Formats: sequence, structure tokens, C-alpha cells
Amino acid sequence: MKKLTYLLLIGIVAVSLTACGGKNKADNKLGKLELQIPAELKDKPEAIAFIKGMNEVVDDYAVLIDNALSDVGELAGKSEEELSMFENIRLLKATGEIAIGAAPILVKWGEYMEKRESLNKQLTTDELYAMESSLKRLEQRMAQIENKYKKDPADIAD
Repeated sequence: MKKLTYLLLIGIVAVSLTACGGKNKADNKLGKLELQIPAELKDKPEAIAFIKGMNEVVDDYAVLIDNALSDVGELAGKSEEELSMFENIRLLKATGEIAIGAAPILVKWGEYMEKRESLNKQLTTDELYAMESSLKRLEQRMAQIENKYKKDPADIAD
């Protein structure tokens, strides 16, 4: 019984240490992207919260796409006629997972777009420009995914 308790305690500690890591999933899978808060927005807590939240939404989306591509990436170069029944099923499964995973992300995205409209009314032109420049994360994450999968398709499942 002591052995089981000891192993359970070690397992809990290991999971806690892994879960509390400083990097998010997108940073781990695709490479670290620093959070950019422009100096013009340092005294605007609502804008900072918006940027942080929007970055989380973008990172969640990037992880979803990366996971789907890692599952079926080697199929990318094949035509529909070249796919076996098993490959078609894998492709259909990945498409379904993207659709299911994207739904809550799109809801959050919509909420942040509404918040953005509210912020647009409160910020000066310079502050708006600063906020827009800091929201380039989606483009950066998609570029990371594109670069990751430009490699030889046999390397995709890593």
C-alpha cells in the first residue's frame, strides 16, 4: 500500500511540474513567440488583457492545426484517387477533429472581436496602431506551421 501511495505521489508531482511549465503548447510545438505589448499600451490594462487573451486564442488555433497536420501530413501530396480507404478515413477523422476543436475557438475569437470594437472607441490612433501591430501572432503562428510542414513529408509525424 505504501508503494502505491508513493508512486501516486510521484505521478502527481510529475504531472504538476509538467503542467506548470513556463511555455504554452504552441510554444512547445512550434517555437516560442514573445508576447509583444507596445509601450503605448502599457498603461491600458483592458488592452493588455485583450492582447493576452487573443494570443491564447491564436495559439489554441495553431495547436489544433498543427495536430491535424501531424496526423495526416504525409497525405498532403496525394490526390484523392491515390488515397486508400484507410487514408480517407484518417483524413475524414482529422477534418472532423478540426471542426469540433475549432468551434469553441471561433466562439472565443468572436468574443474578442467584440471586445476589440469596444477598445477601438477608447484608444487613440497611435494606441490602435500599436495594438494592431501586436496582433500579428496569427500570421506568425501560421508561418511557423508552414515552415514546419515544408519539410519532407516523411518528417511530419515527428
